[in-house]
Amino acid sequence: MSGQIDAFGNLATAALAAQEFDRGPLHDPGAPGLCANCEAPVAGRFCANCGQPSHVHRSVLHVVEEFLHGLTHFDGKAWKTLPLLLFRPGKLTYDYVHGKRARYVPPVALFLLSVFMMFFAFSFVEGPPDMQLDAPVVVSGTPAERAKLRTDADSAFAELEQELAAARADPKRADDVAGLEIAVRAGKSAQAAAHRVSDGKSLISDDDKSKLSIEGAAKMLRDADKKGELGLDTGSKAINDRIRHALDNPELTIYKVQSKAYKFSFLLVPLSLPVLWLMFMFRRHVYLYDHTVFALYSLSFMSVVVIAASTMFALGYRGALYAPLLLLVPPLHMFAQLKGAYQLSVFGAAWRAIVLATAAVITLAFFAVLIALLGMVD
Repeated sequence: MSGQIDAFGNLATAALAAQEFDRGPLHDPGAPGLCANCEAPVAGRFCANCGQPSHVHRSVLHVVEEFLHGLTHFDGKAWKTLPLLLFRPGKLTYDYVHGKRARYVPPVALFLLSVFMMFFAFSFVEGPPDMQLDAPVVVSGTPAERAKLRTDADSAFAELEQELAAARADPKRADDVAGLEIAVRAGKSAQAAAHRVSDGKSLISDDDKSKLSIEGAAKMLRDADKKGELGLDTGSKAINDRIRHALDNPELTIYKVQSKAYKFSFLLVPLSLPVLWLMFMFRRHVYLYDHTVFALYSLSFMSVVVIAASTMFALGYRGALYAPLLLLVPPLHMFAQLKGAYQLSVFGAAWRAIVLATAAVITLAFFAVLIALLGMVD
């Protein structure tokens, strides 16, 4: 619950920050006089010199109005921007780059709000549902067939143990011992699974469930580190100690990683620009500014896609829409945005979309590793 409260606070902060990039009328009547900000003559609702409303409020109610305005309103521009972002991203990017900007939410403001809304949606997404781990196995066959399954598993495991004992006793078979030890461990797991299936129980034991949890995985890594199996040595004792501390406090580490992710999400923009620049380096009248607007609007759309998937998951949907939503929609959107924003042919937009989608996967992987490291060593 505390994580959701923090996420809501971050969302409100992002909305207010985005509002500063997209100031608009406050729907308050003004009066002729001097501007309170720059003292220029004012003859209407807004100062012609600095744009500040001529009527300045000093009420608590107005503070609430500004908060709600920053959180939900965006002066009506959102209703013109979002449909284009979803269905005609190329037109949105092209219009904004070539001067038609007053009607749309600026890309920086939209990026800020969409990213923070994405992390706000994440706060309502829990781990894998219990039903996936606790669902009983539907056992078919007669009792005699289930008993035979158990007997065969026991017999196979006993033969593996005998083979391992024989290899250990024979110096000529020393090279076989390591492989047989692995086979015995796998056989033991298979034997346990066969016993559970024959008894009509879940394939995943309570011990396995604990290992699948975050705390269980962290405990396994800690145990491996203590035994020297993890090989944790970054060359810095301080960093090694911080990583071990992170393994001792997995929930705190995850919170830090999430915090770092949205604080440094802006890095996705400069990380995306080199690929865009390389794809258009020989094209005249295409500037780095154009690529920046493209990247901001594209990342805003990807955030909307993740918000939709997170919301569906939080509401309990477990259908097959996630694969096309997360794997098919993004590259198609890149194609449409490239084609319209840069006035490309179908072929020109297609090959660039393939390159950009591949680069996006690599960039996200690099960003995820970077954020995980920052969260662990912080």
